[in-house]
Amino acid sequence: MFTPHQFFALVLRLFAVWLLLAAGQIVLVSYAVHRGAQDNVLISYAVAAMYAVVALLLWLFPLAVAGKILPKTTGNDAGRAVSCDSAAIAFIVAGLAIIALKALTPLANYVSLLTMLVLSGQTARMATASLHIDGVIAIVMLLIGLSLVLKARPLARIVLR
Repeated sequence: MFTPHQFFALVLRLFAVWLLLAAGQIVLVSYAVHRGAQDNVLISYAVAAMYAVVALLLWLFPLAVAGKILPKTTGNDAGRAVSCDSAAIAFIVAGLAIIALKALTPLANYVSLLTMLVLSGQTARMATASLHIDGVIAIVMLLIGLSLVLKARPLARIVLR
């Protein structure tokens, strides 16, 4: 039987595996698309490296991160605390899923394309409107996911009333 912190640490490790796979995908796609233009591909490699570093940190220190996001509960009502922790974990997993599936890849694509556009001597205004819309949607999804992760305990208390 897992404690809520151990279960959330397991979720963080699974998220770390997803981040590592996403980093590998970014590297492979960037290499395939930009075989000759090394100056435009550096931002893609930097994003992949950032994913890999975060994945490594989450893999090595999942309980420490779980303790920061989901602090220890105090009080005599152990059943209520476990149900509150379980509801908070559900909000955190939903937030991580939104970040992983709806925010990180589109946001990385948006930043990479804008950076390549600016490095090629053009302005950000040269990008299509759909690129900017996709970037704004990715930022909104990132904010929603982060708010679910960072405000999981207050949301769990609201739901359990």
